[in-house]
Amino acid sequence: MPTSPVKTRIPLTSFGHLISEVKFVLATYGILALTAAAYMLRRSSRKEGHETASASS
Repeated sequence: MPTSPVKTRIPLTSFGHLISEVKFVLATYGILALTAAAYMLRRSSRKEGHETASASS
């Protein structure tokens, strides 16, 4: 059994898979963030519309 640690080289293909997985996760979170932002903007604009309608009557 060797006493010195064996340095193994990591193939670049494993990094390529990791990068594609990170891109997928970032894209998923980006879509979720955009959906949440659109929902919040729509909700706030709808709330303002109700306030102006009730104030004018």
